[in-house]
Amino acid sequence: MDDHLKKTLGRFGLSEPEISIYLAALRLDKPTVSDLAKRTNLQRTLVYFHLKNLIKRDVIKELPSGKVKHFVATPPKELADRFERWVTDVYSIVPQLEALQTRDEQTPVITVQDFSTAHYEHYNELASMPEKSEFRVIQSLRSAGPDFQSFKPGQWKNVLQRMIARKIMTRAIFTDELVREAHKFMDPETYELFKQRNWQIRTVKADRFDFEEMTIHQDKVSFLLTDVATLVRIQHPRIAKAMTAMFDALWLTGTSQKFE
Repeated sequence: MDDHLKKTLGRFGLSEPEISIYLAALRLDKPTVSDLAKRTNLQRTLVYFHLKNLIKRDVIKELPSGKVKHFVATPPKELADRFERWVTDVYSIVPQLEALQTRDEQTPVITVQDFSTAHYEHYNELASMPEKSEFRVIQSLRSAGPDFQSFKPGQWKNVLQRMIARKIMTRAIFTDELVREAHKFMDPETYELFKQRNWQIRTVKADRFDFEEMTIHQDKVSFLLTDVATLVRIQHPRIAKAMTAMFDALWLTGTSQKFE
């Protein structure tokens, strides 16, 4: 178990000794330097050194005390929320960074990913776009179950809250069946949050298109293929522009709708 914890925390720039000290601080009640050194099998001077960095980064907090210093680990939920804000901030500047990148505009970048791992990352990216951004989505009832129900506890709610806070517009083409039955795939509280998103919805008959789900944002077009549990993404400005034109043409044939 510790190996998995250390590997995950290490992705956020914590060294192995720092991770060991943080985990020890979680397990111990207001430990001293001596307590942490004993628990981690590190020298006291080394623990002091790493504690300074951990305190500076607000991963460990020093408690007001007398001559003997005591420490406490920042609660994991607080730490996770902070990491997530950092990730969101990075995603929000991706378009600016990509504008600086020199690349061959003639060659599409195509990625094929396993749905179970790529699904949340895809929505996380959408929810992390700059404020008042917009993305387009086409979806039928066929993909609704696998789509909504594949989120781990708390993930979908987190995505929805960030989309609402950032006022991200979702321009959607759905089938009538999806609008009627969307509430079946989430609990009432989450569905109420789902409806608060900044929506522009039009519905079309299911026989007008055979998409399970397609999203367009920036220069990326993504396809969800539930029967093979795959997410396919094509990144290319001209392809995204062409798919946007097709989306907008179909949009004009739809009927304005909203979730009840």
